[in-house]
Amino acid sequence: MRRRSHVGGILLALFCLSLFSPSLYAQDSSDTGPTKEIIKKVEEHNRKGIEFYKAGQLPEAVQEMLEAYHLIPSNDLLYNIARIYQKMGEFDLALKYFKDYVASPGVKPANVKKALEKMAEVRDQQKAKEREKLLPATAVPD
Repeated sequence: MRRRSHVGGILLALFCLSLFSPSLYAQDSSDTGPTKEIIKKVEEHNRKGIEFYKAGQLPEAVQEMLEAYHLIPSNDLLYNIARIYQKMGEFDLALKYFKDYVASPGVKPANVKKALEKMAEVRDQQKAKEREKLLPATAVPD
């Protein structure tokens, strides 16, 4: 009994905190969207990410795409990040970003279908990688 009342008190305190927290409900009236400076930074990170990707520098490419995404979240960036992680063999991260992409509002159904197909591809790649780990190394005959 005593434990329940303690948990109940914590839940009540959290509920009250959420009711009176101005950050949860207050909207900044000056928030009209990203500034030209932020948009320029996003475009620059995206451009660099594409250049790194074309050069095969995947860690640098994904870092640039993540920087762009953190400045202005974009469905297209989520998809690109997922594809880069897939190519890097970082399958868990690829799936995470594909899932985020699919769950994003405004993604066209055809693009959701394409992302779901890529997710299936990633899962197949994961399974193949796991099978490789399980197979014993064999010596090549002379």
